[in-house]
Amino acid sequence: MTHNDLLPKIASLYSEIEAVSVKFPEMQKECRKNSDDFGKQYENTINENRRLRIAIIGQVKAGKSSFLNTFLFDGEEVLPKAATPKTANLTIIRHDDDCRVEIEFYNQSDWDRLISSADNYRSIKEKYDIWMADSNKQGKSIPTNPNSSVVASYKAAFEMVETAKKNGLDIASLIASKRKCISFEDLTLMRKQLNEYVGENGRLTPVTKAVYLYVNEPRLKDLEIVDTPGLNDPVPARTEKTREILKTTDVAFFLSQTGGSFFDANDVNLLVSQLPSEGINYFVLIGSRYDSALQGCLEAKSLLEAVTEVQKLSSHADRTLKRFLDGNEYINAEVKAKLLGCLPPIFISSIMQNFAIKNRSKWDDNETWTYGRLQLLSNKWQDFSLDNDTLLRLANFSSIVGKYEIVKKDKHKILEQKVSALAPAAAQKLQELIRKIRDKSQTAIDILQQKGVADLEWQERQLRKQVEAVKAGIAEVIGDMITACSQKAIEMRAKIREETSGLSRIDERTGTRREWVTKTVAVSGGGACSKTRYEDASYERNVTYSYLTVNDALDNLRSGAIFAEKGIEKMFSDIIEPKKMRIALLKVIRDSLDAEDDSYNPDLFKRIIQDTITQIEFPRVALDTSSMIEELANMFSQPELIGADLEKLRYELIKAMSHLSSQGIAALESEVTNFKAKLQIIRDTLGNTLIEQSISEIQKLKKEMQNKEQEIEEYTACVKSCEQISQKVTREIT
Repeated sequence: MTHNDLLPKIASLYSEIEAVSVKFPEMQKECRKNSDDFGKQYENTINENRRLRIAIIGQVKAGKSSFLNTFLFDGEEVLPKAATPKTANLTIIRHDDDCRVEIEFYNQSDWDRLISSADNYRSIKEKYDIWMADSNKQGKSIPTNPNSSVVASYKAAFEMVETAKKNGLDIASLIASKRKCISFEDLTLMRKQLNEYVGENGRLTPVTKAVYLYVNEPRLKDLEIVDTPGLNDPVPARTEKTREILKTTDVAFFLSQTGGSFFDANDVNLLVSQLPSEGINYFVLIGSRYDSALQGCLEAKSLLEAVTEVQKLSSHADRTLKRFLDGNEYINAEVKAKLLGCLPPIFISSIMQNFAIKNRSKWDDNETWTYGRLQLLSNKWQDFSLDNDTLLRLANFSSIVGKYEIVKKDKHKILEQKVSALAPAAAQKLQELIRKIRDKSQTAIDILQQKGVADLEWQERQLRKQVEAVKAGIAEVIGDMITACSQKAIEMRAKIREETSGLSRIDERTGTRREWVTKTVAVSGGGACSKTRYEDASYERNVTYSYLTVNDALDNLRSGAIFAEKGIEKMFSDIIEPKKMRIALLKVIRDSLDAEDDSYNPDLFKRIIQDTITQIEFPRVALDTSSMIEELANMFSQPELIGADLEKLRYELIKAMSHLSSQGIAALESEVTNFKAKLQIIRDTLGNTLIEQSISEIQKLKKEMQNKEQEIEEYTACVKSCEQISQKVTREIT
C-alpha cells in the first residue's frame, strides 16, 4: 500500500467498524472522531512542501535561547534569554526575504485564565501571610506556601497580571488586535523591538503568547526552528500553544544543562513520556553549558582530566535512558529505537563559541565574567589555553552543524519516515476500538445465552433494593484509601525532614597547594670576630588544606528535591493499586447483592469500575529549586571555600534545605488535599453512577431478551465482523 492509499484506507476501515457497531452508538461516535483526527494528522504530515520543523526543547533555563543566539546569529543576543518562567515565550523562527517580527497576544480566554490564577495566588498568599503573622500557630493547619512549586503557575500568572497593570497596558485593545507585525532592517534594530515584547523587562512581555521571527538567513530555507519556553512552563496558555506546535514537529534538539543535574529524572520523563506521543521521530541530545561543567571539576589537575570526568556523563545518560526504557513495557520497540538514537549526547558550550567568533567589544557582563573564570583555569591547567582553536574544539558546535546539515539533507527522508509512522499508530488505534466492540458484543452474547429475563429482573431488583448497601460498601473502600492518604502523609513528612536534614551536611575535601613561605634565618659573616646577621629567606612548599565546594551543596539540594518528588509520587501509587481497587469494588457489589448463585453477572460492573479507575490522575510533583540553587551559587565567588566561608556555606545550606523541606511538605499536603478531594468525589458518585448505568444496561438486555435468538445472531455477526476487520487491519495497514 502506498502512502497515497493510507488516508482512504483508514477512513474506509473506520466506516466498516461504524457500520457493524449499530448496537453501540457511543462506539460509532468514537469511530467518526478517530477518523477525523487521523485525516487532519495525515494531511499535515503528507504535505511535502511544508517546512521541516525543528524544535529546541528542554526545561526552563536549559540554555535554549543562548544556543540559538550562538548557532543562528553568531552570538548576538537576538532572542532574549528567559530569566524566569513568566518571561519564557514560544518563538518560531522562519526564513523570509522580508525581515519582520509577528507578535501573537493572549486571547480573551487565555487572559481570563491568567486573571483567575492570579486571584488564586493572591488568596493563597493572603492566607499564608495571616498564618505567618499569627503568634499562636499551635494546632492550626499550615496553609499552602505561596512560594512552593505547587502554585508556580498561579505565581507566574500573578506576576504577569501585576506587571501588565504596572505598565499601564490596554489589555482589551491588545487582545482584540490578536497580532502585531513589525518590520526591521537589521538584527540590531529587531532585537530592540523584540525586547519590548519578550524581554525580561519588556513593557508588553506580560501579554505576549508567541513570537514569529522571519529573518533572511539562508540556513533556515525550507526549515522552521521553534524555541520552546520549556515544557515545565507554568503558564497553561503557553504550554498549550507549545503542545500544538509539537504535534507537527519532526526533529527535536533536546537540551539539558551539563553538570550534576544533566539528564535528570525530569529530563528523562519529558523525553520519554511526552515527546514521542507528539510524533517527533528524530532526536538529538545536547549537553549545554559544557564550560560550567569543566569549571566544576575542582580536583582535576589538567584539562584532559576534566574533559574525561565530564564525558562520564555520556555513560550516565546511556544508563539512565536504557534503564527507564527497560522498565517500561508499554513503550513499543520502534519508539525505544528512536529515543536511543539520541545517544551519545553532544556536549557544547555556547559561550566558548562566542569567545571565538564574537567581537570582544560586544561581550556582555556574563561573558566577561566567565572568560575571567576560564583564565583562572588556564593558569591552573598547563594543557588549557584560551586560543581560538581550543575554544572552538571545546565549544563543539561543529558537531551540531553536522547534525543540522544531516537534518537538512534528509528532510524528505524524515518526512517520509513520519508518514510511515502514521500507519502502525493508526492500526493500533483501530485494533483497540475493534477489541472494545468485540468485548461488549461477547458480554451481551454470554448474558443472553446464559441468563433469562427473571435473572436480569432479579439483579435489577437487588440493585434497586441494595442501593444504599452498594454505596456504603464503595464509600468504605474509598474511605480506607482516603484514610491511608493521611496516614502515609505523616510518614512521608518525616522521611522528607530526615532526608533533607541528612543532606544539610557536606563533608570537607582535602587539597594541596604550593605556596611561598618566608622565614628569618641566621647567617654567619665568617671569621672569628664576625657577627651573625639575620636575613629573610623564601622557599616554596606543599600545604594541605580543607575546603568545601559549592557544587557539593548544590548537588545535595537537587538530591533532596528529587527524593521529595519521587517519594511523594510513589506514596500515592502505593495507596491505590488499580487491580486491588477493582477487585475490592467488585467484591463490595457481590456482597451487597448477596449473590452466591449464577444469577449474578460481574461483567455488568467491570467496565464501569475500570473506566472510573483509569480516570484517576496520580499527582506528579515538581519542586522548583532553581531560585535556591541560583541564590546559593551567587553567594560565593570561588568554587573552593576555606576559612570563614566554610561555616557560611554550611549555614546557608542548612537554611536552603530547611526551605526545601518546607516546600516539599507543602507540596505533599497540597497534593494530599487535592487527591483526597478527587477520591471523595469518586466515593460520592461511583455508587449512583454504577447502579444507574448497570440498570440501564439490564433494561436494554431485558428488551433484547424478547427476541433473544435474533439479538444473539446480530451480536455474533458483530463479533465475526470485528475479527474480519481486525485481520484486514493486520494484513493491509503496515
